[in-house]
Amino acid sequence: MPLEHDKATAKISVTGLAISSFNETTRNWEVALIHDPKHVLRMRVVKFNADGDRSVATFEIDDNHKIFITAANAVVPDEPIFMSEPFDRKNIDASHPEDFRWIVDFEREFNGGDRIDMKKVAATELFVSQPVLYADRDHKRREMDLLNIGTNELTDFGTLAEVCNGDITCNPGGAVMLHVEGPLGFAIDLPHIEGHTHKIIIENECPADPNVASPPPSDFSLYFKMMELPAEQQFDLKRKPGHEGSDAVCNIGFMGTRASFLPL
Repeated sequence: MPLEHDKATAKISVTGLAISSFNETTRNWEVALIHDPKHVLRMRVVKFNADGDRSVATFEIDDNHKIFITAANAVVPDEPIFMSEPFDRKNIDASHPEDFRWIVDFEREFNGGDRIDMKKVAATELFVSQPVLYADRDHKRREMDLLNIGTNELTDFGTLAEVCNGDITCNPGGAVMLHVEGPLGFAIDLPHIEGHTHKIIIENECPADPNVASPPPSDFSLYFKMMELPAEQQFDLKRKPGHEGSDAVCNIGFMGTRASFLPL
């Protein structure tokens, strides 16, 4: 089925140090927003009213909170993960720009589709109900090399998306509800308004440091430190020689084999 963004009641976007799965039983997208001293977890909510005017609120979320995004009178998607054939990570022009497979699936791409056991890490838990998940069409790292950290061997990896989006669509009279649970918790209702899509933008990123001459290992390498994988399966991503841009990959990851991801 094609994506119909203009019908969505709310669009949720997640980027930065985070890893997720889709729970087929609960129809929840489960996201662990990983705690790291170099990263700041922020959420921005863009809310429309019936006249089309919008308000924007920004929040910093600390370690003591959980985030729930649910829906009343939601349209249950037939296909909660958007894919479109053909798909080839190394051929961006032949692949749909919003295919979910631009999001790196660590279990399928680095462990042959077998479940990867995770180490215990601190994370803010995010649960998103009834989304259609897809890769952001614009925020991608193109034509990257995969670096084996142990051997320094480089192999062609292709392109990946750094932002994962989820559309939630409600019937008229329905609403998407954001609830942050914790000591400073709050709730925001985002009612279905024909022709307007509210936005919840969640970023768990490290601010750029102008004093750092060369980039440190990217967030991509941090994921492997959380996984019970052998030493020869520790990787990072690097841009190809001669390509402009930063090596600082800051992508959300996915675990496509397991049914449930949280709690870590």
